[in-house]
Amino acid sequence: MADIVRKGDQLFSLPAIFNKIVAVIRDPTSSAAFIAETIGKDPNLSAKLLKLVNSSYYGFPQRVDSLSRAVMIVGSSRLTSMAVGILTMTLFRNIPRRLMDVASFWSHGLACGVASRLLAARLDGMEEEPLFVAGLLHDMGRMAYVAQQPELTAQALGAALSSGVPAFVMESQTWGFDHAALGGAMLTAWKFPARLIRAVAHHHNPLEAETGLEASVVHVADVIAHAMDLGGGQGFPVPPLSAAAFEATGLLPGDLSAIVVQAASQLDDITRIFIEEP
Repeated sequence: MADIVRKGDQLFSLPAIFNKIVAVIRDPTSSAAFIAETIGKDPNLSAKLLKLVNSSYYGFPQRVDSLSRAVMIVGSSRLTSMAVGILTMTLFRNIPRRLMDVASFWSHGLACGVASRLLAARLDGMEEEPLFVAGLLHDMGRMAYVAQQPELTAQALGAALSSGVPAFVMESQTWGFDHAALGGAMLTAWKFPARLIRAVAHHHNPLEAETGLEASVVHVADVIAHAMDLGGGQGFPVPPLSAAAFEATGLLPGDLSAIVVQAASQLDDITRIFIEEP
């Protein structure tokens, strides 16, 4: 797995501003003005963030027309987390469609991210936007692997599709680790916050995370996105829902239907901003 991570750093180059924003996230003393100035150095990123802030995803009654105001209204942690999500989606653009449908991959990631955020909003003390980013990136290890080992990836995913066995189980049997563990290792190399790394690395085994609640949220959101075909599930079987992870979130079964309705209502806007617009 270490070789995949190391080669991934060479294959997938993130914009220079990415490391600056990650540093801002890790520094609690960063001011709103400094955050707005840092993000403002990338005009495309700035435009996407303002479109997002003014979309149904947030639903603010009045238009937000500047980054500094966006930081004040949305919050520095939320806005920088969303900036990281947008920048990360520039990865994997050059993977051939015959290996993986990148648009479908990110559509499912967005669906899981939106569902993760909505789940987090129902839990006391949990930040919503980092959970959105964790949901968005939860499967990124699979894309990193397919870019370097397309034949082994096709073998594992083909076996999953034909047998109905969850893809992450087939990955472990074929690769020796699954996409969740690889994704966590990549985020560690990129110096992401620890809670986000745990959520990605353990979204298929959430109770094994040191603090399992974030991983449990992404786990439940992933199952929701697959089961309701929100964003398209890439044709893979619905991963099994851990009853213990669901119970750990404190959610009730009736909460899920409301989350599905809310997620579906937000996906069109957020997909247009994240995927369809340049």
